Amino acid sequence: MKYIVSSTTGIDHITASRNIKIIHLDPSEILEVSATAEFTLALLLSLIRKIPFIDADNVGNRLAYRGTQLRGRKLGIFGMGRLGRRMARYAEALDMVWLGYDLDSKAERKTEILKTCDVIFATPLSRGEFGKAAWNPRYWWARPTFALGCSSCILW
Repeated sequence: MKYIVSSTTGIDHITASRNIKIIHLDPSEILEVSATAEFTLALLLSLIRKIPFIDADNVGNRLAYRGTQLRGRKLGIFGMGRLGRRMARYAEALDMVWLGYDLDSKAERKTEILKTCDVIFATPLSRGEFGKAAWNPRYWWARPTFALGCSSCILW
């Protein structure tokens, strides 16, 4: 093998040996790219408004499709890099409160997010951290209504 090609900016998830060249995205090339965060926001809006569950044969039943309004809800963000910061700005635009967790955050912040947030957003490199917390019986009291992961369209 001569190359490992990754469509990511970070490469700390790749272990290469010997003379294998790693080709990846330069973070400076995608600073203004917002498509991933926009898609995540669209996914959140469609879920919270129950758009995927609309049944053409039952559109008259308005109560079945009553969604939740985001204004005043709390968004927990695992990973405060480029995508996490953009989601925080979207949350502010929607009059949401947000809490962020990153590598330098205290462990209590993770617990606070899982305990108090209505929506959880996890960036690709933070999903491992979120996954450990979400599947740990210690955190089964977590209250999020929705949990979203970007880049791979993962829902928990």
